[in-house]
Amino acid sequence: MEHRHDRSTVAGQTIAPTPTAIRDRPWFARYGGAFVLTLVAWGVAIALGNGLSVRTHLPFAAAVAVATWFGGAGPGLLSATLSVLAIDFSFLPPLGSIELTHFEELVDSLVFLVVASTIGATTAALRHARELAERRAADISVAHAAAERLAMQAQRLLEVTTALAEASSVDEVANVILTKGVQAVEATRAFVMLVDGDHVERLGATGYGDDMRERTRLTSLTDDGPVAEAIQTRSAIWLSTVEEFRQRYPRVFERVGTVSDRQAHVVVPLHYGSEVVGAMGMSFSEPSAAGAADRAFTLLLAQAAAPALQRARGYDAERARRRDAELTARAREQVLGVVAHDLRNPLHLVMATAEMLGEPALEPERRRELLAMTTRALGQMRRLVSDLLDAVRIQTGRLTLDLEPLTIGGIVDQAEEMARPLAAERSVTLESSGADRATRLLVDRARIQQVLGNLLGNAIKFTKPGGRVALEASIENGAASFRVRDTGPGIPPERLPHVFEQFWQGDSKDRRGVGLGLAIVKAIVEAHRGSIAVESRVGEGSTFSFTLPVPVPDELPAESSAHPELQLR
Repeated sequence: MEHRHDRSTVAGQTIAPTPTAIRDRPWFARYGGAFVLTLVAWGVAIALGNGLSVRTHLPFAAAVAVATWFGGAGPGLLSATLSVLAIDFSFLPPLGSIELTHFEELVDSLVFLVVASTIGATTAALRHARELAERRAADISVAHAAAERLAMQAQRLLEVTTALAEASSVDEVANVILTKGVQAVEATRAFVMLVDGDHVERLGATGYGDDMRERTRLTSLTDDGPVAEAIQTRSAIWLSTVEEFRQRYPRVFERVGTVSDRQAHVVVPLHYGSEVVGAMGMSFSEPSAAGAADRAFTLLLAQAAAPALQRARGYDAERARRRDAELTARAREQVLGVVAHDLRNPLHLVMATAEMLGEPALEPERRRELLAMTTRALGQMRRLVSDLLDAVRIQTGRLTLDLEPLTIGGIVDQAEEMARPLAAERSVTLESSGADRATRLLVDRARIQQVLGNLLGNAIKFTKPGGRVALEASIENGAASFRVRDTGPGIPPERLPHVFEQFWQGDSKDRRGVGLGLAIVKAIVEAHRGSIAVESRVGEGSTFSFTLPVPVPDELPAESSAHPELQLR
């Protein structure tokens, strides 16, 4: 049985086709060709006989051989029959007629037919042998190219597994898969996902647009895409055609598109024991990549990636725990340093004034001065201890809020009332204004006053006598906005990013605080689901602003409730 080999490409090598099979040629072409060849042979034989006086039947034998080679046995037999008739007509007496009645004529005709048949059979056998040899050569060439491709893929896969074994972070594992892994399986584009609870997180992608490469929480396990299905069913999803992709996952297809008209696509869950730690998806421009060998290489890549991803995730978690422990230890050292330095001075002052107050001959006026100094020192110590306790609560996630509904007007009025004595003492003008004063917010009264008191206290403290501090409140974009403006010295641009950090002070020589106030303010605002920012110009003043969400009526409780809040970052 003869087969036709089409031109094919394997591993970048073009395989030439074998000659077209005889049966694929039209019958009229084969038999017509035999007829024409016989006529040509007849003409050549007559020309040789007339011109050179050479009587030969070789042209007819050649015609039979050629007709058999290109047309097969039928056209060869036709050419032999026509040759016998032509020989009898032109070369056997009586010339000019066909009479196969004489013994000599019959013997010559039979001999020619035997010779012609032998030539035709030999020619057909040679042709068949040649076609078979060329087919086998083409098959060997295809198999050789496929073997070279598989050997190359195996070598690349070995390099991938080596690189995965050396990867020490989740991002490094994803990078190996998206570079060496994609090259090993000859994919056009790929992505790697990390299973995180009920969500899958995109670690990275290649071959997609910028928006698809971003590391974002892309989907959940309840989605109807191939990633969620592969993770839920714990089996690979193979999509061999574009139409299959479009029909099974129309939403995903509309979002990601195709890489070619003959695209193949696969999503493989990454198993580690009984747990699915992630997923890997790849697209191929040619459907041949969905063959058995290519599927095996893709699954081998997934089997190597799963333990590497799980191991790297453990490394990342361990590094995070070590980093948190180091940060905690550093924070404890800072706290101890602050306690040792900043509590020592007021403590010494209290001890000194206590000894002086014990003198019987101390004048009343001097006694009052010493009592006032002691009171201020104790107040400083109390504020410092309170800030340190708040910092510890924030670091350990124990900062709680006792929420209650308060109006914007009530918040502003209470903050102004508490800050006005300090402003009067420093000869600073304090102003307040508030729109939508009746709007109610769900806040912790003490904590929100702690925020405003800290911001107003800082603004007054750093504003020269005769300056101005303003507290403004309004509703903007559905949120309550509070601003504290001052005409103080301002903050240099290089220091602005650090103002909300713990133990940070704009002037290292200024020991009027320990640098915890603004860090605590930020934590309290964020615990209220708000945000805080600062704007400043040197020589013109600063503006600290923060926003708080405005609750809908259904969110306003009848009674206050405590909520554990977030750790300071």
